[in-house]
Amino acid sequence: MVTALVVEDNEFFRKSFKKILNDRFPPLVVIEAGTCREALQMCLDCLPDLIFADINLPDGNGLELSRTLRSRHPKIIILVLTSYDLPEYRQAALANGANYFFPKDSNHEVILSTVKSELEKGINGIKRPPL
Repeated sequence: MVTALVVEDNEFFRKSFKKILNDRFPPLVVIEAGTCREALQMCLDCLPDLIFADINLPDGNGLELSRTLRSRHPKIIILVLTSYDLPEYRQAALANGANYFFPKDSNHEVILSTVKSELEKGINGIKRPPL
């Protein structure tokens, strides 16, 4: 079982993105968090394989969250999704441990193809069947 965590304070975006992931990858278990604190607790309860993190969160930011999670769980796949498509944010996201950086207004197919590729490569050493 592969688990994804969507960390996003905008409930509409979070639920919409969860639905997109569930529709495209039915075996994927998608859980949600609206804050950094909730995300860290969920990672303790059930370590996800993929994390989609917003940069601006009410109690911190996705960059700090990425750094913390990367230091604790080096094999986790972190994808930063943000409304701020700025080169300095992209550099900061990657420097803080994110594997990928996507503007929220990106074509969802680009994001979904990245997820598919990661699933097919095998997350945490577990090879997944083609989706």
